[in-house]
Formats: sequence, C-alpha cells, structure tokens
Amino acid sequence: MPSNATSTGADTSSSSVGSTGASEGSTSEGEHVRQHLLLEAGFEERDPFVSFANDQHCCDHSVTQSTDQARTGSYSFRAEVRADDPAVSAGWRAELVPENVSDTGLRWYGFGIYFETPQTSGDWTGSYGGHFVQWHPDNSGGSASLSLWGSDGIWDVATNPEGDGSADHHGSLPITANTWHDVVFRVDWELGEVTFWLDGDVYVDLTDVDYASGPGQYMKFGMNRWGNGPDGAPEDTWIIYYDDLRIGDDQAQFEDVAP
Repeated sequence: MPSNATSTGADTSSSSVGSTGASEGSTSEGEHVRQHLLLEAGFEERDPFVSFANDQHCCDHSVTQSTDQARTGSYSFRAEVRADDPAVSAGWRAELVPENVSDTGLRWYGFGIYFETPQTSGDWTGSYGGHFVQWHPDNSGGSASLSLWGSDGIWDVATNPEGDGSADHHGSLPITANTWHDVVFRVDWELGEVTFWLDGDVYVDLTDVDYASGPGQYMKFGMNRWGNGPDGAPEDTWIIYYDDLRIGDDQAQFEDVAP
C-alpha cells in the first residue's frame, strides 16, 4: 500500500531520490547548472505557450501571459476559471498540455504556483475542488492518474492509476495565498514511485503505486475545476499563476527542475 511521509525541515532527498549536492551539473563555485531537461518554460517569450497545446479553455481570460505576478523574470502563466464559464471537454478548464514530452519511465517536474483568488485571512479558500496539475489517462475519458489539487483549500496529492472514478488522497496542509510556492514531483511511472516536495520539504512520498495497471498518462498543466453548481459547475472564481515549469528526464535530479 502507498505510504505518506511528511517532513518538517528542508529535505530534498528520499530513499529513491538523487543527491542535491555538487554534481556534474555544478560550477566550481557550487552553483548548479540545469541539465537533462525535456521542457523549460518561463512564459517570457513573445509566444509564451509555443511549447504547449493550448485548446483546453473556454475564453480569452482563461489562459494568458501576465505581469501581475512573476516568480522570476517579468511574466507568468495566469489561469482563470470563473463561476459562469462554459464547460470544455467535460470540465471547467484553463490548462496547457506540453507537447513532445512523454510521461513514461522516470520523470521530474517542477514549477512555481501562486494562489490569488479566492482568499480569506491569508489562506486560499477555493471551494470544493480542482486540479492544479494533472496527469490524465491516455484515453478520451476517466479521471487523473496522478494530480495535485485543492480540496477546499488543502494541498492534496491524488493517485488513481486506473484513471477511473476512484482515487487515494494524501495531504492535509492548508494552502497559503498571495505567495509563491515551489513544487517538485519525482515520478517513476514504471516502479510506481511518487515523491512530492512543497517549498523544499518532502510532503508526500509514495511507493507501489501500480501505474502499470492503467492506460498511460499525459500531463495537463493548469486548472481543471468542478463544484456544486448545475451539472457540476464551479460556484466561485479562481485565479492562479504558474511560472518556471521544468520537466526533467531520467538523468535529472532535484536541482534541475526546482523553481
């Protein structure tokens, strides 16, 4: 059965994760040089979404390049899903799909995320639920094989290898609004290992997740929402910013993808 481990101090290692110290990718001064990347997106370019399929949204406000918040540089990817948005692909979405990147074998994923709306007293208070990033079953239906989502304002890593209507949930930490959070995933799709770092700490560490039983998966980066409204529509508006997305191959390590 999967296990859940939570760290209280800065921790960038697990039993299955490479060292974050000096390596072949470090300079003589110790500054790490990023390598083994399959995709790197800071959303600074004139065409910020050139490396993505960009059809998983309804409206002009859904997926935009923004200067309102940026973790590095001047721009970020701003995702917005409103309560009155029409559905897209059986969901309420503001998602990008990385192109020319396969989610097989060992992969590393890192990005920054900033929660703006809704928030109360410094906590993000998005109601009901929605994905912030998901790995969707490689078929036309089903639910996320692996995802990070907010379940009424709580960080929640969900695993669902079969991509069906069930999922195992791991997490209980409230989400702080109006600040950048650093997210790193190490996923071995063959061995069934998932490690999730939040702001440098190991928050979830899973083994024996049987992805071999499922239909395969592909990454969707951004919001996929649901709620208690008509036909499962959301009932409030979420605005979330993303920056510094990196995807590393099986030779990568934590520092290659970490924001």
